[in-house]
Amino acid sequence: MKVMKKSLLLFSTILSCWVAQAQQESVFTQYFNNMQAVNPAYVGSRGTFTVTGLHRSQWTGIEDAPRTQTLTMNTPIYNENFGLGVAIMNDQIGPIGSTIMNVDLAGRIRVSQNAYLSGGIKIGLNFFRANITALDLNNPSDPYFSQNVSSTLPNIGAGLYYYTPKFYLGVSIPRIVSNQLADGDLVLGEGRERRHYYFTAGARFRLSEEWEMQPMALVYFPERATTTFNVSDMFIFNEKLWLGAGWRWKESIHFAVGYNLLPELRAMYSYDFLIGDLQPYSNGSHEISLTYDLPFSSDRIQNPRYF
Repeated sequence: MKVMKKSLLLFSTILSCWVAQAQQESVFTQYFNNMQAVNPAYVGSRGTFTVTGLHRSQWTGIEDAPRTQTLTMNTPIYNENFGLGVAIMNDQIGPIGSTIMNVDLAGRIRVSQNAYLSGGIKIGLNFFRANITALDLNNPSDPYFSQNVSSTLPNIGAGLYYYTPKFYLGVSIPRIVSNQLADGDLVLGEGRERRHYYFTAGARFRLSEEWEMQPMALVYFPERATTTFNVSDMFIFNEKLWLGAGWRWKESIHFAVGYNLLPELRAMYSYDFLIGDLQPYSNGSHEISLTYDLPFSSDRIQNPRYF
């Protein structure tokens, strides 16, 4: 009985780490291509119907490492003073997974000729699952691990987003409700969703007729976990070719390349080279994304938004 309790405690500790990773909003390398996942106030700000799909393979080479996919759609409505969006995120790490579905609503006010302040809310559900019976156990008949866990968890979030054609600044809490993952479950214990606070900023500068520069930063404050931040710098050539690099504190150095296949369609790939404790065990992390902007008028194609 003591051995069973000790093994249960050890497994619960490991599983809590898995849960913490699976239940946080992923810190994407291409966060600037996936801002809706971070801040609901972003929806509608591009002035186009925008669809973005992203896949992230994290810590490749490690068995059961995190895999994340997102699909976001947003559009301005009511004379572009409001925005409406839908976001889906699927996250899987080991036996722990979740599928999050959100509706994002935003409203904006003009604070100067070319500057806007937008406020947004996020409303959604998290379909959480723990496939415990798939684990390879020394004692397959252990009753503590004989049943899978699933929960449907409600969520609300909020954010503010200030932007001009050449600058943006955002603050958001994508998850406000701190749900218990599985009420009364012995294996998951007191595992809960945790709030995460984001601060984002970016700017665009013209360097020459052909080249522009876009520095960006994201600071991320998760409850009961380590604060981290990303800094990135992208260079855009002839409004088509994107080249950039960045750094995530104590974790990775990343490189990115993108290309505007059409004025409305951009593809981007990024690679994270790990510099932290996992570096000897992983081949790094990969992200690929596609962003499509459906313009409402021809002038939007000639004057593309970079963020």
